[in-house]
Amino acid sequence: MNQRILLMMLLSMVAMVAKSWDGDRKHFRVEVGLGPEFGANHVADLHNRIGGMVYAEADYAFSAIPITVGLNVSRSVFSRQYKYRMTDDSGMLTQHGAADVNFWSTNFMVTADYYVDIKRNVQFFAGAAVGMCKVKFTNEVEVEPIEFGVTVGDSGTSGTAAFVPRIGLIVNNLRLTIGYKLQEKANRAAFLSAGYIFRF
Repeated sequence: MNQRILLMMLLSMVAMVAKSWDGDRKHFRVEVGLGPEFGANHVADLHNRIGGMVYAEADYAFSAIPITVGLNVSRSVFSRQYKYRMTDDSGMLTQHGAADVNFWSTNFMVTADYYVDIKRNVQFFAGAAVGMCKVKFTNEVEVEPIEFGVTVGDSGTSGTAAFVPRIGLIVNNLRLTIGYKLQEKANRAAFLSAGYIFRF
């Protein structure tokens, strides 16, 4: 008997949530946005600068539960500076220089978010994205020896898994997000983003 009562209560709660969540919402959404990224100095001798990100996300909002699932594609860039000094066996300075190393990353992610209505047009959400991150780095190293100058270039690519926890607010069609990208060390970073949502 108690189990039946508990089951009825749970079903009633699910029905209430479904009714409050569905309303006149449109289920398909596409979001585009951008924002800054803030990476720590994870790579030895590379001093981090603020990066930037652009992204697009498409998701679907379920009727029965306040959850969305979707796909996210983003592109990020970091510029880090590497300074060095070289000496000969006697300790005399022979050359010094600086390298601007640009780290580009492209992320392909599956997303899931849970929403809580604060007001009719204001929602809090918490969720995560998981997928792959492809990283490319390029640099131009300006070497300045005592007698002449040399330019040395290098580049490379790598791929890694990525996990991105995130929270934020939606106000009407504007979404503000704070998150952290757990991925390849060179592009591991916290981010802020602002995006506009198109509903279908």
